[in-house]
Amino acid sequence: MPDLHHRVHGEGRPVVFLHGFLESMSMWLHTGFVPGVRAIWIDLPGHGASSLEEFPYQYMSDVAAYVSATIDSIGVDKYDVVGHSMGGYVGLELKAKDNRCNKVILLNSNFWTDPEEKKQDRKRVADLVIDHSRMFIREAIPGLFYQPENYQEAIQFQISESLGMIPDAIACASVAMSQRNDYSDMVANQPERFEIIQGEFDATVPLEMMQQKLESINLDMHTIRGAGHMSHIEASEEVGRLLTELLNP
Repeated sequence: MPDLHHRVHGEGRPVVFLHGFLESMSMWLHTGFVPGVRAIWIDLPGHGASSLEEFPYQYMSDVAAYVSATIDSIGVDKYDVVGHSMGGYVGLELKAKDNRCNKVILLNSNFWTDPEEKKQDRKRVADLVIDHSRMFIREAIPGLFYQPENYQEAIQFQISESLGMIPDAIACASVAMSQRNDYSDMVANQPERFEIIQGEFDATVPLEMMQQKLESINLDMHTIRGAGHMSHIEASEEVGRLLTELLNP
């Protein structure tokens, strides 16, 4: 099996960085390399330089298997994961199935399944993008920011990068996310193995919903004030500082 496209930088504690839907490893340029860690940036299937044709999948667990195989080839015994949005869903699969995975930091992500309405929305997106992917990308990305008017340059870069994705890759990711596993019990049973970084105004993962889900779990949430779903751009210095603290205990 070939490796997913990846980049390794630095020395120290191995940490796998997984980007979100419509993104690539380039997202981590906003937070920079975290000191004290051996950073492994990976392009997930259909994103960046990892093609869907070479890495076909149906479920998030399939994506996690590709990531795990790539980690094998790099030669890592134990590792942590930082996953943004969809990357967090892949990180949960790794935590559940790969005993080398120690800790998962969910950045603007969550650990439960979509409600039925959201599942249907994702499936509608999958149908829409086959013929209208450019329209979808141009409309979807600004909505990920709390105040998009303040981030026009970053938004245009993200749109430009996402337009390089084939429609099938967008559809495949959308459907796979709608079918992801619920890992609420795993998080509740091992809260010390997880960290939550949450945007205050994240419309994709609403703060109120995260607070509700955490009511019965002994797990702290790190709230990024004034940020939406793209907190790594909207508050890059704060997120970078927080990652440095959490990954260098």
